[in-house]
Amino acid sequence: MRVHGCATQWNRALGVRRRLQAGALLALTRNNGGIRVRRSWLRLFWLTVVLVGAVAGYLVSSGLGTRLLDREIEIQLSRLLEGPVEIGEVDVRWENGVLVEARDVSAYPSPTPGAPPALRARRVLAWVDLVALLIGRLELSTLILEGPHVRIVKGEDGSFVGLPLLPISPYPDEGLDDRSEMEQIFARLAALDLSASAFADRIRAADRIEVLDGTLSWVDGSNANAGSGPRSLRIELFNGLAVRNWLSDAIAVEWSGVFVDGEHVPFPFEVDIRRDEGKHFVWSLELSRIPLAAAETPLAFVEGIEGLAGTLDVRLRLETEPAGLHRVSISGRVEDAQITLRRSRTRLEHDLVEVSAELVIDPYEVQLISAHLEGDGSGVDLKGAIQRPIRPASPTRIESRTQSLRLEDVASYARSLETESKTALTIVRLTERVQSGHIRTIEAAGTAPLERWQALADGRALELPTGFVLSGAFDEVTVASGPNDQLEKLAGEVEWAGDQLIFRNGNAIFRGRPLPQINAVINGVSHLVRTNASARKIALSPPATPGIRALSEIIKPRNPNALPPIKAIALAIDRLEHPIFRWPLRGLRVLVEPLRRGLEINIREGSWGGAAVSGEIVWFNDPVAPSVSATLTLGPPPEVEEPTPSAPVADRWGSGRFEMEFRPRRWLPFEKGSGRFRLEGPNLIGDDLKIELAHQGTIAARMTLELTAADSIGFDTSFALTDGRLAEVGPFVALPADLATGAIGATGSLVGRVRPDKPFAAELDGRVRAEASGGRVYTNLPLMLRLAKATEGFNPFADQGDLQYETMTGSFEFSHGKVSVADFEIEGPLRVFARANIDTNERPSTIRAVVGIFLFRQPSQILESLPVLRFFLPGSERGLIGTYFEVDGAISEPNVEALPLQSLMTGVPSAIKAPFKALRFLFDRTVGDS
Repeated sequence: MRVHGCATQWNRALGVRRRLQAGALLALTRNNGGIRVRRSWLRLFWLTVVLVGAVAGYLVSSGLGTRLLDREIEIQLSRLLEGPVEIGEVDVRWENGVLVEARDVSAYPSPTPGAPPALRARRVLAWVDLVALLIGRLELSTLILEGPHVRIVKGEDGSFVGLPLLPISPYPDEGLDDRSEMEQIFARLAALDLSASAFADRIRAADRIEVLDGTLSWVDGSNANAGSGPRSLRIELFNGLAVRNWLSDAIAVEWSGVFVDGEHVPFPFEVDIRRDEGKHFVWSLELSRIPLAAAETPLAFVEGIEGLAGTLDVRLRLETEPAGLHRVSISGRVEDAQITLRRSRTRLEHDLVEVSAELVIDPYEVQLISAHLEGDGSGVDLKGAIQRPIRPASPTRIESRTQSLRLEDVASYARSLETESKTALTIVRLTERVQSGHIRTIEAAGTAPLERWQALADGRALELPTGFVLSGAFDEVTVASGPNDQLEKLAGEVEWAGDQLIFRNGNAIFRGRPLPQINAVINGVSHLVRTNASARKIALSPPATPGIRALSEIIKPRNPNALPPIKAIALAIDRLEHPIFRWPLRGLRVLVEPLRRGLEINIREGSWGGAAVSGEIVWFNDPVAPSVSATLTLGPPPEVEEPTPSAPVADRWGSGRFEMEFRPRRWLPFEKGSGRFRLEGPNLIGDDLKIELAHQGTIAARMTLELTAADSIGFDTSFALTDGRLAEVGPFVALPADLATGAIGATGSLVGRVRPDKPFAAELDGRVRAEASGGRVYTNLPLMLRLAKATEGFNPFADQGDLQYETMTGSFEFSHGKVSVADFEIEGPLRVFARANIDTNERPSTIRAVVGIFLFRQPSQILESLPVLRFFLPGSERGLIGTYFEVDGAISEPNVEALPLQSLMTGVPSAIKAPFKALRFLFDRTVGDS
């Protein structure tokens, strides 16, 4: 070691001694009035100081003293640093206290020959604690290291070469269980506070330690293998300050530097460690401008990530709460972030991503209290917990919430995995033909062993764990639902748990009109993955059918609280393809039960998109908020599906058979109905229709309803009624129920349009022929009574309330709202002939008719003596007498006038008024009718 001149050293020693003596005299002078015993001790104390100073001055003035001082400083520094210390040059002077300046300092030599020591510094400044020196100990109040180089080498056994640092202790039972590296990380974090407290209590190098422009090298030999050497990194421009309060034992540490690994762009960092008067430390680490490529190695286990880019600024904080819980907080931001997904080759890019997280570590579990990532309007929130000790089989709970994604991006990623994952394939099936859309939120939650989550993360497993729940909300979705159709503005909420899919509050626009709100539960949704593409393809787009609304208005009861006249409909649907159903329906067996305001549909069997389907659907036709609720169960595709016709009609999108049952109504004599139906273009076609009447009689018909217009339906039908009963059929055509009895048959055809706000026959053309026989007409005939008295002198109908007839026939010609009756005839004791024209286009409807009423009786002497009467009553010579009436005016209350025998009539006969009352019901229904 190089030594300064003795004179210089001696002068400095004398200066120190003089200051000590002056201080002692001053202290004695100030305590002149103290207790005599205390003065004695003070004199002894300062005398000792003077003697020590004199001896020190002598030793310093000689070379031997200098060597002893340097040696003593090395010994004391070795004691303080708990390791060997060597000093190249030392200088002691008074500068704000006793200052020891050492140059070329090294400590902790390496056991490896030729290897540098663990600590080197070009200069070390140390201020001696005078109080400690007076009691014979060399303690430092301040320690400054300029240009230090710290080299930390971790050996293969985990120990630190040459440093007084304890090796990372293994678990007591390490090797006997399968604890993961994650458990070691959390265990080290939990033990960090206790280890730091023990280190701070054991090593007290100085109350204030400052590092200027240092370098720290880390060499990890524990990961070395035959193919590569030890992994190394270093920290340059290392500056720091550590301050310890000798009274409260509070500690504050601030470090900063630049991280360099030789592969990536260097980035700065800052470390802040504080301990107040309590026992626990608060650790803060701030890293700036970290290239994400540097994080690629820790994320290398995620096989789904192919590349990372961007720069990361992050701040980590670790604190231990009084209860012993360890809380870790993370906040940061990533600029110009890019993540490339390996399988889909999808690149996710964000200009700025904000990151935050908070974890709590306790002896039993690690809780992810919250985590949030947000960038460019999208965000992800995470929660979770994992049971400790962390092993592959440890139960792990994960909850996430993702905000604002493009639906087409999710569908694209699922398509990249559809050949490897059933889950992805199911998503692909559900998002088929999705053109665009916005996912407001995606929520996921599930509990599974840690190894299952790890397998999902690294790509070794692609199926979601059992019990995993995936839910979300979306809007503005556009789906191509046919060759030329789209579902637009589709919005709703979805939940996927296991093999169940729940769809809530669904709304959409189809062909410019809102659909009813949809709520559906679909079980066995994974069975869609086993269907082929042809079974899911809708080959054509039917034209719009706005006439369905008009049809429902026409057939619904006038009383909204009345039960529908149809009790149940059984459908055997061979094929039904419509974009609104998403996928084709085939081989469907359905029971439909009409409700007061809707339908209940029970699906017994069939296939939907190729998968077997059953379940229930309820449609509420609320005028304000219509809705559809469905519960469906999907199963494996049927082994043998019904073959598709070899030459289907180009515009046929549905066909099948039906049977229906009616509720008994006085005005609806139907009991059962059956037939076939076809849906071709905008037309609903019924073939082989057969309706069984309540007691007897059947109706055979064919019918076509054209549904292109919203305000009306096209109507085309041909029918034949056989063996009916007039008392039951009469109310169906608006005749009074107590008007007549007897058997009835009818044939006819009608074509035209029917509107809800107009009479049924207002725009129909066609012809109907009706024949009744063997019955009675219930009515009083005042005209006939008066005629009988005038001709025979007695009243044959006086005691009768009905009139028997043999036949009653008529032909009705319909011509766009006008009805012509040319040959209405009643045969019996009373014979009626009528010819009429009815105009239903006027309000009220009008009638112009001529009616003849005739009575069969034996010729009497009175009639034989009155040839004039025989002139007016043709046929009277054969026993047939009668007269004619003219009918004109409103059909609800027409004017009826007798033509040739007006003087014989005292009132309008009820037999004339009754048929027109029936016509009023048929052609001029009022709101009160039902």
